[in-house]
Amino acid sequence: ARELSWLLLSLQDTLLSLRTGLQECIALIQPTEPASTLVLSSSRSEALKGYVTRVGDRIVKGDMQIKMYGLPPPKGLSAFRLRLAAPLTYLRTHLHNALQILSHPPLSPPPQTTLSADPDTTLRLTAQTTRHLTNLLNEIHQAKAALTAPHPKATFPYTSTPGSIFDPMLPSQLAFDLTIHEGALVAELRTVEFLSPHQHGPHHHHNSSSSSELTSSVRRGFASILNSFAVAAGGGGLGHKPGLYEEVDKVVVWDGKGEVRVKDKVRVESQDPRLMAVMMKVGGLEHGIGVAMGGLEVAKESLGIIGPGGEVATGVVGV
Repeated sequence: ARELSWLLLSLQDTLLSLRTGLQECIALIQPTEPASTLVLSSSRSEALKGYVTRVGDRIVKGDMQIKMYGLPPPKGLSAFRLRLAAPLTYLRTHLHNALQILSHPPLSPPPQTTLSADPDTTLRLTAQTTRHLTNLLNEIHQAKAALTAPHPKATFPYTSTPGSIFDPMLPSQLAFDLTIHEGALVAELRTVEFLSPHQHGPHHHHNSSSSSELTSSVRRGFASILNSFAVAAGGGGLGHKPGLYEEVDKVVVWDGKGEVRVKDKVRVESQDPRLMAVMMKVGGLEHGIGVAMGGLEVAKESLGIIGPGGEVATGVVGV
């Protein structure tokens, strides 16, 4: 069991390196970081023009002007305040959970000569280390999911942003999603046509042939722009998402509001350097843990201490 005992000892350096990497990730999303100003503007049209400034998990200021097919005349203020609470809080929570796991590592292994001569101790430490790395990897997976993509059912047509959080209120025929995808801030806006005259609210306008500009302001102190962010962060990967033109004229059921037809769609993506740096670091941590677990599995298999279901067996074969 010399190879396995050596591996258990060498993992101590690996765990220390992982701890340093986690601390670097957490530092990048602290509210004390320098502000990141991100452009949110469509490149080939006037559909969406604006910017947001992010500090930690808050967007502290910004301006967004929307000009899409079917919107009412412009009115209201040009600045808004919002908080990307759930996805970034979710990210920070799992990074802190991972750091907490690393703060309580398995028992420090004795010298290699002692391990090699004591198969029972080697087996016990192997089981503890395997569980430790598995829990750590799960937290890293969850942290990465918060930056990779929202769950498909956390965005249109399954959810909707409450229009009442804007001042003035968003028109009822405007669907607005703000998510994080691959470390970038993504705004998706759709104008829709209600297929039943009884579906729309007081802010719905029948004159959908006009194209006008809307500027809206989110009220100060609003804690979370999308309740669905909590679902989005836990959703993992996102499959193929229909393109801009594939969705036009598509009929869907929108978040319990009834059937609507998509009239127009705008999607704007703004790369956030700090969030992308966190995503790359988290990916590196994920890889490092995977390599460590892979080496441990190979060593266990070579000694015959892997049970038929992948669990650690009750004895060590060979020393």
